[in-house]
Amino acid sequence: MRPLAAILIVACPVFACPVFAVAPHDRRPHVQRFVHHPHRVLMLKMAAALDRTKPIAALNSAGIAFAADKIIGDGDHNQIVARTHAGQRHWSFPTTQPLTVPPVVIGGSIYLAQQSGQLLKLDHANGKPRWQAQLNSYVSRPLAIASAIIVAATASQHLYAIDAASGKTLWLYDSESNTDVIVRGAAPPLIAGKTVYYGTASGNIVALDLHSGKQLRYWSPAPATGRFHGIVGQLALPTPSRLVFTTAAGLSAALDPRHDSSQLQWQQQLSAITTSVCRGNRCYIGLTKGEIVALDNRDGGVRWHKVLGWSPTFIVPHRAMHLYVSGSDGFITKLRIRHGSRVWQENLGSSIFAPPILRHGMIFFSTSMRNVYAYRL
Repeated sequence: MRPLAAILIVACPVFACPVFAVAPHDRRPHVQRFVHHPHRVLMLKMAAALDRTKPIAALNSAGIAFAADKIIGDGDHNQIVARTHAGQRHWSFPTTQPLTVPPVVIGGSIYLAQQSGQLLKLDHANGKPRWQAQLNSYVSRPLAIASAIIVAATASQHLYAIDAASGKTLWLYDSESNTDVIVRGAAPPLIAGKTVYYGTASGNIVALDLHSGKQLRYWSPAPATGRFHGIVGQLALPTPSRLVFTTAAGLSAALDPRHDSSQLQWQQQLSAITTSVCRGNRCYIGLTKGEIVALDNRDGGVRWHKVLGWSPTFIVPHRAMHLYVSGSDGFITKLRIRHGSRVWQENLGSSIFAPPILRHGMIFFSTSMRNVYAYRL
């Protein structure tokens, strides 16, 4: 007689949890039983009408942001909404098109980028607009903000510096990259002190003065001999003498940002890369063939290599203990950071193209259906 599925109900002190059914003899990776199980504490529908219709294709690369006790993100009918954790709408702001990158909350303001190319600044308390700026294309990578300057990279491979107070353009940099190629997961601009580092879709890296836009350095460490050589994941500066980068074509490497030479300090050739993140002396790299590689960013040596079985979109380290990995197939996984072993795994049933957020002892995932799930760390 076939055994019944084991039913697991996780107690949640704040929000109701779902019921999970796990087949005890199913050894497939995506339903494998683990020692620990995910502790979900929240499921919030930012766009209830979209979730009800459940279209065959939906994309949400913007995700959410937090402003005090409110969750900010795309809602139904091209509205930016602010909801409480219980799902109640606090305010809404009508827009013409959805967001393309995560909102950024600084002080009492929210900065948002729309698919129309508009950059908006709203008051997070009531959603009232403070200014709007029109860019030549939509923002394709997460915004970087420092010293009251917003640095925005557009799909046309232009880099804008916008005054956060007024919305005026301070300078514009044209990277002259191939505008026919937009690499998903492209690295956002990195601001370090008074310098902006930017990786192009052609695999080049440029250093600019944050206040003037003047080009300080230019490197061609991965010349584009074909398509999809763009800088992806995260540009990292673990020390003033080491800039770590990854490319879509599979190159992981480091160069010295103090000099013009494109000579690499180390390099590691992997298969095609979807995402990367560096913390401390380690870089964690997601591959299109469903694997994660941990490298030592001092010498490029492989520390561990694990198979997930699905392509990662984001990797989020939590302290020196765990990695949280999300995927385009809707899978989320918690790994031990030391050697990559799996703690738990779950399928949210909808693709994840927005970066997860760590907050208040929880990690929040936003799916393509604009549903938000939170799990205890």
